[in-house]
Amino acid sequence: MILQTLIAKMKKEKNNPNFICIAPHKTGTTWLYTMLKQHSEIWLPPKKELWILNQLDTSCFERLHNYFRRTGMAGDNWRYFENDLNQIIQGKHWHHESLSRIQWWLYFLFAPYSLYSYPNFFFNKSNQVSGDITPNYYFLNEGIIEELAQKNSNTKIIIILRNPVERAWSYIRMQIKNKQQGYFDNPSEDELSKYFSDLHAWWKPYVTVIKIWSEKFPNFYIGYYDQIKENPQLFYKDICSFLDIKNNIAPNNISQTINKGTEIHLPPKIRRQIHEVYFPETLELSELTKSPYVFSWIHSMERS
Repeated sequence: MILQTLIAKMKKEKNNPNFICIAPHKTGTTWLYTMLKQHSEIWLPPKKELWILNQLDTSCFERLHNYFRRTGMAGDNWRYFENDLNQIIQGKHWHHESLSRIQWWLYFLFAPYSLYSYPNFFFNKSNQVSGDITPNYYFLNEGIIEELAQKNSNTKIIIILRNPVERAWSYIRMQIKNKQQGYFDNPSEDELSKYFSDLHAWWKPYVTVIKIWSEKFPNFYIGYYDQIKENPQLFYKDICSFLDIKNNIAPNNISQTINKGTEIHLPPKIRRQIHEVYFPETLELSELTKSPYVFSWIHSMERS
């Protein structure tokens, strides 16, 4: 009954997200979420990665089953909910914002996922900009992107690009850290090569993704991970300007490295393998963007 009332309420208050960040993993999306979450003119969901558009073909029954089995995306959502609920309880301050967070979690966990219901997951006030920062949207199929654009082509899209070699290596290190839990400190070259091959098997080139999204969403912003490393304050201001919000207040810990991966040396043989694979698509990217950052990636690959 409570859920039905909540769903009915949300159906009357549709808030399409003003922006969606589709940058893939290991390009600074956690940093972006952490910084923008502090901005008074922005509303972001309690959980960074929603995966809603990745699960449109997943039934409510299947998601509920996975919630309580704690498997897949649904199980991950449930763990985040428990952590957030514990923080609210430990804080012992039951105010409107706390209740709104719990309300959002109940809706997020148990409401159906569809392109029709997608706007309902954004609880922003009328004077706030809302957003969805989900790296897995980078891999959405073109049909879903087309339908999304038909519903609201004014949504602003943000993508952050990183040297594909460094991004791949950072992602591999993250996988080693998550799956092996510290017991894989000295992987062999063959093991690293397999990690990379598995990763590249489902990778989409930057150019492919940029063309698909930018053709359907005219408000398209391309940023670079290098900007976060070189001058995070300036990059943050650029993002705020793109979103039409105040850019004169720097968030806390703006220069902090967030979600840092484990330190494992990349053997020269594996580096050459990765360079050879990504060099052609990086050349194509340089022709599309004319970015000095992309040119520097090419030079780095050529030197190796």
